[in-house]
Amino acid sequence: MATVVALLIATVAAGAAILIMDTATDDVPQAAPTTAVVTEVVTPPVPSTVTVTPAPAPPPAVTITEEPSGSEVIQGGVCQASEVRTFGVDPSGQSLVCGYSGTPTPHWLRHGPDDCGVHVVGEPCDSRVDSVSRDSAGLFIMCGGQTWVTHP
Repeated sequence: MATVVALLIATVAAGAAILIMDTATDDVPQAAPTTAVVTEVVTPPVPSTVTVTPAPAPPPAVTITEEPSGSEVIQGGVCQASEVRTFGVDPSGQSLVCGYSGTPTPHWLRHGPDDCGVHVVGEPCDSRVDSVSRDSAGLFIMCGGQTWVTHP
């Protein structure tokens, strides 16, 4: 009988140990299940910016009038102050320009070869090649060594 009592005590003790262990694990705080939210951020591609630079406008068309109104175009003849830097053609077909050339009164002068181009006063020129030309208004300019000028 002592064996039965010992077995009974051992069984009760084992049951109590299991019960204590089971309750002990219930008292330990368990971590709550974690939910992970994954958000994918999609950045749309940035459109490339294309800058379009318009081509520079061509210089304005120049109307070349060889016969200015006013004075008679004769080499050495007097011209009007309003005709200074204008081109004219004398009766023989010679191209002349109205200018001062060291005198107080403007008169018709011979000039170097006219390239009939359009240039801007102050822009570079080469006196070995360039001589006489016109500005955007069609008025006489000349190569003053390294830049286009209105008079010597």
